[in-house]
Amino acid sequence: MMRKRFSAAMVLLIMLFLYLPLSAQGYLSRKEFRKFVYQVMDVWKVPGAAVGVIYKGNVILAEGYGYRDIEKKLPANRYTIFAVGSVTKAFTTLAMGLLVDEGKLDWEQPVKRYLPDFKMYDPYVSEHMTPRDLVIHNSGLPRHDPMWYGSKRTRKELYDVLHYLEPSKGFRSVYQYQNLMYMTAGYLVGRITNSSWEEVVQKRILDPLGMTGTNFSVNVSQTSDNYALPYEEEEDKIKQVPFYSGFSVVHANVGPAGSINSNITDMLKWVKLHLQEGKWNDLQIIKESTLQQIHTPQIIAGGTIAKLLSDFKEFSYPTYGMGWFIHHFRGHKILHHGGNIDGFSAMVSFMPENKSGVVVLTNKGGTFLTMAVLFHVYDRLLGIKPAPWSQRFKAEIDKFLAAQKAKKDEEDKFRKKNTSPTHPLAEFAGEFEHPAYSSLFITVEDNALHFKYNKFSSPLSHFHYNVFKVEKGLVKGLKFQFLLNEKGDIDRVSVPLESSVNNIIFRRAPEKKMLKKSDK
Repeated sequence: MMRKRFSAAMVLLIMLFLYLPLSAQGYLSRKEFRKFVYQVMDVWKVPGAAVGVIYKGNVILAEGYGYRDIEKKLPANRYTIFAVGSVTKAFTTLAMGLLVDEGKLDWEQPVKRYLPDFKMYDPYVSEHMTPRDLVIHNSGLPRHDPMWYGSKRTRKELYDVLHYLEPSKGFRSVYQYQNLMYMTAGYLVGRITNSSWEEVVQKRILDPLGMTGTNFSVNVSQTSDNYALPYEEEEDKIKQVPFYSGFSVVHANVGPAGSINSNITDMLKWVKLHLQEGKWNDLQIIKESTLQQIHTPQIIAGGTIAKLLSDFKEFSYPTYGMGWFIHHFRGHKILHHGGNIDGFSAMVSFMPENKSGVVVLTNKGGTFLTMAVLFHVYDRLLGIKPAPWSQRFKAEIDKFLAAQKAKKDEEDKFRKKNTSPTHPLAEFAGEFEHPAYSSLFITVEDNALHFKYNKFSSPLSHFHYNVFKVEKGLVKGLKFQFLLNEKGDIDRVSVPLESSVNNIIFRRAPEKKMLKKSDK
């Protein structure tokens, strides 16, 4: 009798492992699913990927596809480490929830209660912003990402200049995705615990779950014998790019917003923690009631993803909880969050009522393959013939890119031909400063202006008058306008680094003279 039970259980386990549900009538083999993944990888030009699936509480798929290293033809597998980018945000909110459980943090108390030096542009916001506000994207600040991206400033140094950042909307009035507020949330966790965000996440989340392949630094990833290299698409070609250097060291400045690196095996454990309502084995890591708050809609979402999903009838309009997008897909509640950082894209999602979840990791930046695979799998888990998600997303993205190109072409129509700069190039050179955005450096090289800002650097071509244009790199097309003071000297540079507020004005820094000891 026991042998018969054991055999039946083994058959069921093998069936779960070999097949993914397609409909109430049948199954699709792993071989066919693998074929599908490679097809969409080809469409989206993705070198390597890993997909994990949980169905009714059981892991039924954890597999790698393609290459983690194209040149060496090294395959990706379930243990390959990928950067997960903003998927990190949900780890930050869970860490905050742990402190809520202990009575050390209250979602509704002012941040100033815990960080007396907390200061925003608007004094009212400084006094009234709460820990909840930090993580639901309602601060009134637009992204302001260029001020931290590639910066060598510490988390504390970025925190100290938040009050110089201009908001674009009213406090608590609208959703605006904001990485710096998540950085602040992580800084808050560190201050409350007299440690760091990284230590809390490591000891209180990663260690109990046995997420041994997960880390906070791309330097640590590269000490492994199984990590993915980052790739981007440039002019229809896939090229390897450097790892994002801002996350190369422990305690990276905006780490709480996006520094985690992990693999499919570990991320499935993370999803199971949420499906099991905060419980792992016999340990209740976080109270169920606290996790429910994290999983509860807090604000109507906005941005590209919300607009994209709301265009399809299968989705309700997305909301945002604390570190998770929340909405309904074909009538079923789902939570998900994507992540993008140089050369990597990720998606982590779960469907709580169905005890199911999906993780997709890739080593190509900015790809929607993650969403195409996600909803294809959900269709199958729900017993529905999959919609052509990849084609749908590709059509929408192509339309968006065409509109962006048309906008840039329209801007260039305003160019005044046959004009010249008002000053010799050497007079444009120097260091220019902004209290939050730090230093911008302008130099003359090979009879042309060059700029350097954080990790960005490029030649500048003359556009018209005292306006110069970036010719290559991540910020290709960005325009720099050099401004004069009443004496006719070039003393400022105006740059549209954050499109939803006034241009960022960098003012010429005072000359730094060498201080020498007196001979006397």
